[in-house]
Amino acid sequence: MKITLIFVTLLLILSKFLDCHSTYKMCRFPEHETNPLGKMLFKKFGIKKGIVIIFLVTLCIVLSSLLFVWHEEKAFYNLMFVIMGLIISSIQFAVASKNYSGRDNVITRLVYILHQKISGIKVFR
Repeated sequence: MKITLIFVTLLLILSKFLDCHSTYKMCRFPEHETNPLGKMLFKKFGIKKGIVIIFLVTLCIVLSSLLFVWHEEKAFYNLMFVIMGLIISSIQFAVASKNYSGRDNVITRLVYILHQKISGIKVFR
């Protein structure tokens, strides 16, 4: 199980890095960001610093979560880390793919709907 935890952790970090890198390449103005939290950080700190903050916070969360499940002997926690990690990394890979290609996919369309519901406004596409 430890190998699986490491693999999922690497997937989470790689997918977030690609998400951040592709966002940096695609996003010229804070208004281009569809994530309400990201948009707020981009407006407050600038796009580059906002992306770095998001990546570092994500890295801290992922590594803290890994440390928790690593020392926890309960299979349920390990299984939830793996399942949630695979779901989250799949979403992040899909967002990076959309940013690099400029074409929506099924996952990014669902993410847009979620962002619209959270922010209450139509997002830039």
